[in-house]
Amino acid sequence: MRLLQRSRLSNKLIGMGDSHIDNFTFFCAATCRIPGATAYGLLNSDSDTRARETFKNFILSFPKYIPLLCIGEVDCNSLPWRAGYNRSAEASIYQSIENLFVFLDEFNCKFILPSVTLPTVESFKLLGVRTLVTSNKEERTLLVKLYNALLMNKSREYGHYYLDITSKTVGSDGLINEDFIKSNSDVHLNPTKLYTIIRDSLDEVVYE
Repeated sequence: MRLLQRSRLSNKLIGMGDSHIDNFTFFCAATCRIPGATAYGLLNSDSDTRARETFKNFILSFPKYIPLLCIGEVDCNSLPWRAGYNRSAEASIYQSIENLFVFLDEFNCKFILPSVTLPTVESFKLLGVRTLVTSNKEERTLLVKLYNALLMNKSREYGHYYLDITSKTVGSDGLINEDFIKSNSDVHLNPTKLYTIIRDSLDEVVYE
């Protein structure tokens, strides 16, 4: 990776998020990784992941850096089916986006907000993980596209920068392009295949 070119923003970019922040680590001066973190939970100081306070402290520790927040995969592919969660999947997406932007409004800076990657796993039940999830890959893909559309529109409304990674990884069938799949049993995409897309997307950011 040392021979690869980083983004022009890299020396002043900090990244935080769920495990999908790994795709951006190479391009950041520092990162904060909380697997399982959700946009929905960013207003809950007592969440299991403690993401709210951890991310907040991380941001405040780098006041002169550009914050990138990569979050939402769990909101689209797991949260709506958790035990005791009574919202419909679509209503859950709207609430997650609402919570995310209430959280962002606590800071006097503009964020870079990457899109959520499209689902790779056909059936979580067959894998023995996220066993409460009842929706198939196609249905969860629609939820991700809904989340990303809301994220893009809200970002424009509030002056944040929406980083579109997903449209560059979609196949002709509207699902994830299989060339980007790391493994059919892994929700993460192949970081090597994403490298150029992420770098070029970051280089398009005009951050003021």
